[in-house]
Amino acid sequence: MHVWLIVRWTLIAASAVGAFFVPLGPQASPPMGWGALLAILAFCPIGLLFVLGLQIINPRSAKLWLRPSWQLNPFNFRQPHQFFHLAAYACLAQALVVLVRLVVSQVSFYVEVLVPLAMATGIPHWPSAHHVGVPRKNRASRLTSRSRRTASPPLNSSVSAA
Repeated sequence: MHVWLIVRWTLIAASAVGAFFVPLGPQASPPMGWGALLAILAFCPIGLLFVLGLQIINPRSAKLWLRPSWQLNPFNFRQPHQFFHLAAYACLAQALVVLVRLVVSQVSFYVEVLVPLAMATGIPHWPSAHHVGVPRKNRASRLTSRSRRTASPPLNSSVSAA
């Protein structure tokens, strides 16, 4: 088994275990409403595009971004999609555990419990993987031998090598 697959699953499991210790019941004062949840859901993709946009102009960022893969290092900040891929799954794991805890507990439903789910669906890896990679076209030259060995094709694989 690949080391980064183990690291990713360990971090996702840690997020799920940590969700068992999150107190149930609204923590915000006044309690969060549906409008705030929709704002979080709307802001997460915009924030993701902003951060990835900064990485496009970052000279230390890789010239060719690889699609998110469970086999690649999520902390390689030259490949920012890898981190956001892991973050989306960690938020999703936390959201599912908190929702299950809410269903089996005596606590009544509150909107704030959906925040991790909104973040997990608001920063998914599919918009970043399919839309944000396009601006990297101008800096992409060709695949390196290392990226050819990975199981994940590059984001802009439709770009012909120069």
